[in-house]
Amino acid sequence: MIVKGVHKITRQERAIKIVKKSKLAEPEKFFSEFEIMKKLDHPNIIKLYEMFEDKKFYYLVMEYLEGLIQALRGRRALWKDH
Repeated sequence: MIVKGVHKITRQERAIKIVKKSKLAEPEKFFSEFEIMKKLDHPNIIKLYEMFEDKKFYYLVMEYLEGLIQALRGRRALWKDH
């Protein structure tokens, strides 16, 4: 699932991808991909800023692009429900 968030201090909008831990088949691959994505800096790639977690979920904080969340929700075939 992807939701929109706003930083409490800077008021910057961010997209937050929520990933259920129990749905990850290969957690090591997930962390490896996270580290690679965090280092990428290109105008055509959505920036990944940071990750948080609780007992059940990982929260990936990414660059927010207006309209992208709605567009992705309309294309469920690209995303697994978590």
